[in-house]
Amino acid sequence: MAKAIQEWKGMEIGQAYATAYNIKQRGIKPRNIVEDTINDDVLTRIASDLAAVTGLLFEITFTKNTKTWQ
Repeated sequence: MAKAIQEWKGMEIGQAYATAYNIKQRGIKPRNIVEDTINDDVLTRIASDLAAVTGLLFEITFTKNTKTWQ
């Protein structure tokens, strides 16, 4: 695993080993990237762009379901 990290990130083997050890001990925690990028403002802009292009009205909603992520 350290060798793969070394080749991927281009770091020294000592750093790669420390990173691999840390990943094996603690795992990799997922990050919630959708929360910062897709919000109601973005969805509203997408809906208005679609309405301008197609002439149709769209209602787009984004519901956060936290129970399935925990």
